[in-house]
Parts: sequence; structure tokens; C-alpha cells
Amino acid sequence: MKPTMYLEYILETASISHKNNLKNIHVSNGYMSEEALDLLVPKIDAFNIDLKSMSNKFYKEICQANIDPILDNLKYISKNKKHLEIINLLINSFNDSEELIKNLVNFISIELEKDIPIHFSRFFPNYKMNNILPTDIEKLYKAKEIAIDAGLKYVYIGQCFYRSKYILS
Repeated sequence: MKPTMYLEYILETASISHKNNLKNIHVSNGYMSEEALDLLVPKIDAFNIDLKSMSNKFYKEICQANIDPILDNLKYISKNKKHLEIINLLINSFNDSEELIKNLVNFISIELEKDIPIHFSRFFPNYKMNNILPTDIEKLYKAKEIAIDAGLKYVYIGQCFYRSKYILS
């Protein structure tokens, strides 16, 4: 997992966009230093952060990272009243357990705000994880149900009907 790259470029283009009355969105894995986030928050209008799992074991083994900076950054962005959306890519047998999904939506509900949109996305085999089947669509619908039951207001599922050679009949 890599920290925020091209910070100077992001800050410069964000300033130019604001001068031209344009909004900007920072799409990120959320793994950035406190110093970088302090510079970004005033310049960025919205953040789209990929929260891969609520398991630090997942982050250590799959991403070679630690979950704590990402959770801290999500809290910081939310506290600073920036528009925030969270993406969670569900991967069969890696981060798709009901317990992990409940932990994720409870984190959003308790530590952030219930009106922060959450997007559950379907995984498709690729690169180093090409031996894993696409996420079961039922898991996406179950994740949505868990999130709604936790009181989250804006819950979306994505890539359910993506045309792929991996979709099984």
C-alpha cells in the first residue's frame, strides 16, 4: 500500500480548480500522513476513500499496511465536514464475513456519521488475485441489509452486473 503520491500536484490542481469555480474529489486508499491530510482538507471538496476491511490482519497481509491511519483519516475528514464517501470491495473469504461488515458499518455509524455513503463493490479476479471467484452477489445484498439495519442512510452496491468472463451462470 502506498501513501498519497503527487501531493504537490494535487494541491496545485485543486487550487486551480477552485479559482475556476470547479469542485474536486480526492479518490484515495486513505493511507496518508497527518501532515498531508492537513494540506489536503482545505483544498479538497470531497473524498472517496477505499476502506478495504475492518481487519488489521487483512491490511497487514494483503496491503502491507496498518488500518489505524486510514480510520484516523476518515475521522479527520468527517470531523472537518468534508463530503466523504467510502468504498468497500468485498472479496470472497477475505473481507466478506458478516462480522467484518458489521464492524465496518458500526464504525461509520458510531465514529463518523450515518449519512456518509457506503458503496459495497463486487470483486473480480485480476492480477495477483486471479484465482479468486467474483464476489457472490448475495454477499453484496447482505452487506447492504446490514448497513441499513445499522442506520446508514445511503447504501449502494456496485458492479453486480458487470459483464465479465468470470460471471458464472
